[in-house]
Amino acid sequence: MKIALLAFYSGLQASESQVRLSASLSDEIAGIPGWSAVVLNETSQKVAAFNDPDTVPVILSLSGGIEGEVLSCLEQAQQSSYLKSTKLPIIILAHPHANSLPASLEILARLNQMGRPGRIIFTSAGYLDELQIACRVLETHRTLAHSRIGVIGTPSDWLVASIPDAQTVRSVWGPELVEIPIARLIELYHQSSEIEATKAADAFAKNATACLEPDRATLIGAAKIYLALQSIVAEYQLAALTIRCFDLLSAPKNTGCFALAQLNSAGITASCEGDIPALLTMMLIKGLSGQPAFMANPSAINALTGEMIAAHCTIPITMINKYTIRSHFESGIGAAIQGDFPPGPVTVARIGGKDLTALFVAEGQAATVSNPQENLCRTQVKLTIAPEKARQMLEKPLGNHHILASGALRESIEFYYRSLISR
Repeated sequence: MKIALLAFYSGLQASESQVRLSASLSDEIAGIPGWSAVVLNETSQKVAAFNDPDTVPVILSLSGGIEGEVLSCLEQAQQSSYLKSTKLPIIILAHPHANSLPASLEILARLNQMGRPGRIIFTSAGYLDELQIACRVLETHRTLAHSRIGVIGTPSDWLVASIPDAQTVRSVWGPELVEIPIARLIELYHQSSEIEATKAADAFAKNATACLEPDRATLIGAAKIYLALQSIVAEYQLAALTIRCFDLLSAPKNTGCFALAQLNSAGITASCEGDIPALLTMMLIKGLSGQPAFMANPSAINALTGEMIAAHCTIPITMINKYTIRSHFESGIGAAIQGDFPPGPVTVARIGGKDLTALFVAEGQAATVSNPQENLCRTQVKLTIAPEKARQMLEKPLGNHHILASGALRESIEFYYRSLISR
């Protein structure tokens, strides 16, 4: 991630000390693995940073007396198509000297009056963690705003609360929906390389602890679906996709479980059953954390204890410790994944509502299910969340599928939601 520190300080301050401070902060930020930082002093550079898709701009408040200059810079940047079309949050980095924080408070108060959200990051202990969250929010928003989602076939018939229209998706979350007939997938399936599919199938089987129901021909067929979806991603220039996967049960008489798991592991966010709100949630989590997520059915919920079971057949391989290859639960055919979800912190989230502006998010603890039930989807996760959150799922659900992610992501998700959705 490239951070542009837009340096602002009053002419009344000693410029030499401000230069040293900005260089010091830049070095601290560049010390984060995978990050780089540059300090910009010229107004033209600062304005340009707001429209650079490879840069996250951060207002560096070095002293008091900068309020008018910062607002003038933002007004110029507002003329760019990107800032003009979105209420992009403004990040302000403040320090404990030279009236930096008082100026930052005044600036953000004015921005809020103008309807623009923002956040002040104060350089106290742990500020780099806060800065990472805020910058990932901006980066994720930009990514979503330029993403294309492939909708292969129509959403499954049972998703009665999960069929948003393309305009709502575009206006609220940013991505463009691209409708793709399921026939195109079947066509590409038959064109898939037998050699490449065999290689992928053999690697899948080799890395498994066991392969129960599927035979080798089934694995090769599942791998052909994966190759076909890869071709669709390239053909339609997609960042993500969702598929009406149950149609594959009749032709080519296989399932998309392996293909979707592989796509998510490879960085292409993919959901099953045509669930677009679930896919958007997965894209949000991937943007904020850099990691894939698991789309699952809540199969059991105890509102008194907060304990629940979530299960599905398509968990990304990179999210699990080990796996057994099984058949698809509902149909008994194809190749699905029965994985061991690692114990530890977990986040459960779901986007939904009539206009896609509702959010459910909860943090909890996950536990590995050592003896998965045979009457549920293959990968099963036992987790515990706050009882009030469990009750919310039972009283005001946003849909069936919920998204599981390793780690504690509630703060990141809620900051994104407050800044860019719930306004």
